[in-house]
Amino acid sequence: MAPGNYGRWRDGKSQTGETREALCSEIKSTMQLHGILHRENANIRTQISELERSFDAARNWLKENSYDPFTFKRLVNEEARDNDGDYDDGGDRDAEVVLIGGAKGPAEAHVLRMCRYYHTLNEVFGQDEDNGVRPRRTNHQRSGTNPVSTKKRKVKLDEANHVQKAVPHDDRAVDGEQQRTQIDSMPVSEATTAAPVITASKNVESSTTMPPAAAMTETWVHPAALESTQRMVAEAVREERERKRFCMEEERHQLECEKLRYEIEAAKLKLTIDRALARKRLFDAGLPGAQVNELFPK
Repeated sequence: MAPGNYGRWRDGKSQTGETREALCSEIKSTMQLHGILHRENANIRTQISELERSFDAARNWLKENSYDPFTFKRLVNEEARDNDGDYDDGGDRDAEVVLIGGAKGPAEAHVLRMCRYYHTLNEVFGQDEDNGVRPRRTNHQRSGTNPVSTKKRKVKLDEANHVQKAVPHDDRAVDGEQQRTQIDSMPVSEATTAAPVITASKNVESSTTMPPAAAMTETWVHPAALESTQRMVAEAVREERERKRFCMEEERHQLECEKLRYEIEAAKLKLTIDRALARKRLFDAGLPGAQVNELFPK
């Protein structure tokens, strides 16, 4: 996509300015100048939307698993690596944050399976998203809290784990019993409203404790994205090949018709010359004109 085109595409749904249809028409004209004549505006809109969808799915996966969208490095704390290990000195110092994963690790490979052109699209889509210009499309409902950095999220999670460890098991059991008692004493309408909230919190807790490998398998819910893109590219190549073959066949037929026409004209001219020479020979031989005209009429 040429520079500036995505900004125009992003603003195409606004009430003012040009529409996305006008931008697709301009892109179609540019493609026709490069010999691609079989594309329509609907095809262009579909391809751009498919690229957006696959890029958003990859970005969502990176954010959910705390990966950097540019370096593909993941932030973890020392406590998670030490099997719930508290520091030996028993201090309350902050958890040390380290980086794992490389730029060519499994995270990048998984992202490229979700979005084949992630590196190219990240230069355009990613810059706008990081600057807050482009909203991200998600497949699930997001929380209403403000986004924070990965390091801050990890530190807050560690603090929550410390608080949870400090609470005795009996107190948690009492709290759970009180919560169940409150739900039982609620009216039917309030109980049905509170039940989904508790279920959602349990799902969030289970997703945060999921290991990276399981999270990678669990979030891979769009396997048809890459296949759809490859199918679209293969279809475009096949259509372009068929169009060129048809043009070559048509040009060859036209050349053959021209050749036959010239051959017919040459045969007619040769016949006229031969007839004139024959009449001249007969006249030179002394035959009368009436007999010559009878044999070779003009």
